[in-house]
Amino acid sequence: MPFDFFGSMPAPMQRSKLYWVELDSISGRIAKQLYQNANISITGFENTTYPDNFFDVVVGNVPFGDYKVFDPKYNKYNFRIHDYFLAKALDQVRPGGMVAVITTKGTLDKANPAIRKYLAERAELVGAVRLPNTAFKDNAGTEVTADILFLQKRERKIDIEPDWVHLGVTENGIAVNSYFAEHPEMMLGSMEYDTRIYGQDSRYTVCVNNDENFNMYEALNKAIGNIKAQMTDFERVADEAEQTEEVIPADPDVRNYTYTFFEGKLYYRENSEMVRKEVSKTAEERIRCLDEIRTITRELIDIQMEGCSEEELSDKQRLLNEKYDSFAKQYGAITSKANRAAFRDDSDYPLLCSLEEVNEDGQVKKADMFYKQTIKAKTVIERVETAVEALNVSVNEFGYVNLAYMLSIYEPDITDELEKLKNRSNDSSEQIPVETIAQLKRTALTKELEGLIFLNPDRYNENNPDIGWETADEYLSGNVRDKLRVAKAMAADTDNPQAERFAGNVAALEKVQPEWIEASDIDVKIGTTWIEPLDYEQFIYELLNTPRRARAVRSQFYNTGTLK
Repeated sequence: MPFDFFGSMPAPMQRSKLYWVELDSISGRIAKQLYQNANISITGFENTTYPDNFFDVVVGNVPFGDYKVFDPKYNKYNFRIHDYFLAKALDQVRPGGMVAVITTKGTLDKANPAIRKYLAERAELVGAVRLPNTAFKDNAGTEVTADILFLQKRERKIDIEPDWVHLGVTENGIAVNSYFAEHPEMMLGSMEYDTRIYGQDSRYTVCVNNDENFNMYEALNKAIGNIKAQMTDFERVADEAEQTEEVIPADPDVRNYTYTFFEGKLYYRENSEMVRKEVSKTAEERIRCLDEIRTITRELIDIQMEGCSEEELSDKQRLLNEKYDSFAKQYGAITSKANRAAFRDDSDYPLLCSLEEVNEDGQVKKADMFYKQTIKAKTVIERVETAVEALNVSVNEFGYVNLAYMLSIYEPDITDELEKLKNRSNDSSEQIPVETIAQLKRTALTKELEGLIFLNPDRYNENNPDIGWETADEYLSGNVRDKLRVAKAMAADTDNPQAERFAGNVAALEKVQPEWIEASDIDVKIGTTWIEPLDYEQFIYELLNTPRRARAVRSQFYNTGTLK
């Protein structure tokens, strides 16, 4: 149960300020009753607005699935949902803070190292424990190989690729993350190919423990005991003049680098803190008024984006006009020198400046937002006429090919297929199973989009035909050589019902194969990380024709704990 995370906290942490994100409404409502002092959001993680560098500790059970979520900040990384959760959780924990999560073995073991590179640049893997595939069988009824990861955030992002970004092999030759290859004691079992489900030629690996006397609790405690890390209290570095500043924990509802008022006092949000600001009385009043104008402006933007009536728009614009007129009468234009000096450190100052227009003569007038609707409400598309339109809407809404959604807004023509089916079975359309009709529609849709979408064999799941589809731009890019190898293998499998479709993948991939680069055309610079030190040594010896008696090894080591 997710409630265990809060209920099992060590005593020193029980006075912490708690935040919880829960997608399931029932679990969320129960949690709100159990932990009434916690800040519990019943929504998707992608909809939360917690700031970066905010939390001390993030603990969770990462959801996994073969789909993406829409988050403008992370869309460029093309992360699946489990990778997205790891990346966002790490970004939102403060430097020196810890992320402890349960995730599938794919995070550390999959061939694509993108998420591991992202994490390694921002955090140190202080330890990991691999659980046997039966760890959750009793309480969740599922067999899955899962890892517990412990990540400590770095002070700053660095360009680094530690060993755990890459894969190694176990003693029996099975590919596994380098961390577990070097620390087999952190695996509570051994890696094997799963032949029960995937057959004798299976390459799918699982962690198994066949010891009848195996005690999960004892083994897990022993493994975690091998992990050494120190979590220091977060202290804001301040010079002597700042030591008297009053600092309180940041309110996640306050945007970073903005002013706010708390209990009548002026504060400035800086990452995970809000710092008390002492300014002149006049400057504080300017900031207070501008803060009120900012609030109304953002509300005006929000109601337009959500779709509002003319009356609602008029009421909000009237309020904005009143606040602005009162402010301008007393303090002048928002863009004036005095107001700029008071509010320029606020990240929303450019937004407020956009409320004013300055003509060639230097005269200031109100912008259109005071009088007109300047933002078009987001339109909910309920129906489209073509498969291509359905694809475009799906990508815009979700960032990926969502077949189920596309079929909800587009109706493929399956008249001929239904007639053929009825003629063969002598059944009326009412007697044809719903599942069969759904399959006919899915087949018709994917056929219409042939060449525009592809079924990725690496994500193909015969039990869920809606997942695994990618746009041509996504599928026909990246490591296309490896994709071609996999597609050929799948197309050659005559027992696979999608073999013909994968043959189309092969044809498309063959057209985008890059030419091999000759070794002489590869420019290797000194310092390249994939060249071993011994190769540099041998190169220098051969280049300088160094006699053996003059060869020596000099090494210098640093204490990484104190190196600045």
